[in-house]
Amino acid sequence: MNCLTLVPFSKDQAELTLSWRNQQRVRENSINDQQIALEAHLAFIEQLQQDSSREYFVIKLGCKGTGVISFTGVGSADVSWGCYFAQDTLIPGLFAALLFIAADHAFTHIDAERLCSEVLAHNKQPQQMNAWLGIPVTGQHEIVRSGGVQVSVLEYTLGREQWREMREGMLKKLPSSARHLAQTYTIENRT
Repeated sequence: MNCLTLVPFSKDQAELTLSWRNQQRVRENSINDQQIALEAHLAFIEQLQQDSSREYFVIKLGCKGTGVISFTGVGSADVSWGCYFAQDTLIPGLFAALLFIAADHAFTHIDAERLCSEVLAHNKQPQQMNAWLGIPVTGQHEIVRSGGVQVSVLEYTLGREQWREMREGMLKKLPSSARHLAQTYTIENRT
């Protein structure tokens, strides 16, 4: 685990990323909890190539894909991010490193004013991580998911100035291996 690379989505990874996304534990913690068909996923990836407002990346640790990180609203003041992982067993601090990377990418590369995310109220791990890193809940709303199930969604917002003030402190909180990933991540060029 000496390097983390963000690799833009491509059709070459379609089946792999879809297998991750369609896992029950990922769907249970996603706003959209429905299974996605391969044809729909391929069409989505095709649309991404033409849509500069969305960026989706495979997260690679060394040579191995371990999850997905996404950014929507690129080009606007408010950029939203999300992620999911290929497996339950994660490297300690990986989610915190990704939160740091999301903020760094949003404020350095995308030039956002605010980084936003939504977390289902029953998904405690991201809530704990946001609190531990000092990112406040800024709102809450209800959604109806498949089967008519209503769930609460917590909203998180991190502003550019807030990020500048807390960046170094957040970095210091990360375990050393996660800190290394956050400081040295790269983004593979688009082809």
